Amino acid sequence: MGAVKEETLVIIRNKTGQDLIDAAVKGVQIEIANKTPDLTKLKELTNRKKRKNIQTLLGTDMAKIHYLGLSLEDLKYFMSE
Repeated sequence: MGAVKEETLVIIRNKTGQDLIDAAVKGVQIEIANKTPDLTKLKELTNRKKRKNIQTLLGTDMAKIHYLGLSLEDLKYFMSE
């Protein structure tokens, strides 16, 4: 994703993860370079993966969806309920 050399992006998902990072920072094991990085590339990557996973899960059902003649807006409507 084009990370700067010797840096990595860490996503903290829960309190345990936050506690771990806080302890590592306090113990000078890691340094926070940017608390608010630009996540545009990460969001694009995750959206691509989601689309691919959905296509894989649907498999032959994609042909059925095309047969129904549903538009993207129709699918969004049905998926939001």
